Amino acid sequence: MQSIVSTGKNINNAIHTGLEILGVSKQEVNIEILRHESKGFFGINAKNAVVKLTKIADDLKNVKRKAGATLAAMEELATAVAEEELVPPPPVTDEKIAVRANREELLGEQANIVGMAWVSDGQIYYRSSENQFPLITVDGCLELFKNGRPVEEKTTIARQGDYFMMKLDTAEEESTWQMTMDERKLHVFLRVEPGWRKTYTVPDVEPAKHITLSTEEKKVPVNTLTYEKIISELGTMGVIHGFNQAEIVSAMQAKKAGTYEIAAGIKPKPGRHGWVERTVDVDIKNGLKEKADGSVDFREMKTIPAVEKGKIFAVVHPPVPGECGYTVTNEPLPAEQTFPVQLKLGRGTMLVDDKIVATESGRPHIEKRGQTVHVAIMPKLTLPGNVDLSTGNIRFLGDIEVAGNVEEGMTVESDKDIFVRNTVSKAMLIAKGSLSIGGTVISSAVSVGSSNIIEAELTQQLDVLQKNMDQITAVIRQLIYSPTYKEMAFTGAGIQPFLRILIEKKFQHFPPTAKRFMDMVKHTGDRLPDDEWTRIAAAMSQIFFTLAKEAISIGQMESLSHTMKKLLGAKQPAVSSESIMLVSNALNSNLYCSGDITITGKGCVNTKIYSGGVLTIKGTVRGGKVFGRLGVNVQKAGAEMGTATVIAVPDDQTIRMDTVLEGTTIKIGQMKHTFKETHFHLTASLNKERALCLTKND
Repeated sequence: MQSIVSTGKNINNAIHTGLEILGVSKQEVNIEILRHESKGFFGINAKNAVVKLTKIADDLKNVKRKAGATLAAMEELATAVAEEELVPPPPVTDEKIAVRANREELLGEQANIVGMAWVSDGQIYYRSSENQFPLITVDGCLELFKNGRPVEEKTTIARQGDYFMMKLDTAEEESTWQMTMDERKLHVFLRVEPGWRKTYTVPDVEPAKHITLSTEEKKVPVNTLTYEKIISELGTMGVIHGFNQAEIVSAMQAKKAGTYEIAAGIKPKPGRHGWVERTVDVDIKNGLKEKADGSVDFREMKTIPAVEKGKIFAVVHPPVPGECGYTVTNEPLPAEQTFPVQLKLGRGTMLVDDKIVATESGRPHIEKRGQTVHVAIMPKLTLPGNVDLSTGNIRFLGDIEVAGNVEEGMTVESDKDIFVRNTVSKAMLIAKGSLSIGGTVISSAVSVGSSNIIEAELTQQLDVLQKNMDQITAVIRQLIYSPTYKEMAFTGAGIQPFLRILIEKKFQHFPPTAKRFMDMVKHTGDRLPDDEWTRIAAAMSQIFFTLAKEAISIGQMESLSHTMKKLLGAKQPAVSSESIMLVSNALNSNLYCSGDITITGKGCVNTKIYSGGVLTIKGTVRGGKVFGRLGVNVQKAGAEMGTATVIAVPDDQTIRMDTVLEGTTIKIGQMKHTFKETHFHLTASLNKERALCLTKND
């Protein structure tokens, strides 16, 4: 509460003196006349006028309570202050001021507080006597005024007739904010950090001969951001489209730091590239029927899809263009260009207008890689007995079905699917479609998919390198705006110094992984179906391992990353959707499939398995190393004698195990864990902090 008792020769003079002390106008206070002036008898016992001024904004309850002081107390106060004039302090704006009223204003004639001072409702009161003066010490964020003048000493005395006023400190910090726009000018973000206002109050102090004035701090958030400031900055940035009024209001009212999207453009709507629509079913369903006991009956084969001559089995559709978008500055954003399908007609097919027609009877085959689509009609080769020396190696463009075994040293290769009803022993099987083996695979190499084991390993390494390239490029993009880079760029040094330091400090694993990749491409390049592998390896060598005279730019790195993404996109989607391997059991073998692999029997022993999809082992994996690019599900992992068993997946996949024995090692991305004891029903994955965590299955 801000109030003051003022005296003067008359009412107007007293009011004027009080207004100057409070630093306000007459309209901002309530005026209470405590006593009118009296001239006395021939000037004897003349009394000055006394008024009380209270700011209107103060607590009305306190004003009313103070107005109820007794007339006797008012007269004593007037007597005390009439002997000397009040000296008004300099005006103080927007500060809380507490003023002493009178040493007997509240407690009247209570003799037990003689010589004491106290604080009530932000005002100093005291009652002095001839032989005892109260002491007042300042210890807080305030300045004490005595009779209108600042008190320089830390402790002062209160004598009859003194009046005190407290000037409380305040502090304020304005809000800070920053407006940013993304590179495509599709989003405008406003980062707001509200300011604060710090005020102080003086707590009540009980009557004592020596009191200490302390303060209590109160800090409240203050948001000084205005709508005009936001609109002005948006205008400076050229933003004229897509305002989000709700977010703007939220930013203005924010009491905590936050980021708000205050404007958004319209993204272009993508079109659709040309595509080939199938008019008949060309996929092989699961050709194996499961028995009641859970085992697989390999004698129950479903019919392979087939078409007759003259049948239309696909339709070619033209590309559909996208729709243009707009930036927040109202500039057009063209949609990405769409392209027609590149159709490759194979055996037994013909294009009539936009229709693909079979010219031979057989199984229709449609394979898509990027915008290139291969179509053909495939026949089927059936062997009633074993594949051995009497038949020789079997290589066929269509499906192959072997009713017996594949004997030692034999090779069976197909551009489509292979079906073997019995055992494969010390042989090699290669299928580009799917493969099913009803017996056990012993000391054999089996490869399924449009890729091969070498290309699969390269794809796995390239995926890791490409993610690292994106991370490195993002960090360098931040660094190139620094003054240090601008100075180096002026000398022609380019990004090489930053790139070298960044790899040494943060990406130490990148050089060895890149070198393994380049060495593998160098030694197996003639067996790779795509020249992009060689071009990527050469570009990586130039950027990271060659002391070139020309400066390396961030554009070169982004171009390389884009090429890597494009090759990964061409390899991975086609692989996982086309190929399936079903094997009963495997012993001392190498199994590769670019899609899913399922071991349907007792399991595998000392076998190396690579699955480009989901690897499912319904029995036991004992020894060897198995990998599933889309996850691994194992009923039992490990061996009683501690044979080394490794189960691996990428960093974004999971491993599920019903039983895992001591000594088994799991690897998720770069994180490894070896079990020290047997566990049951576990799922292993990486959490958000990229740490390996094990959870119990429900």
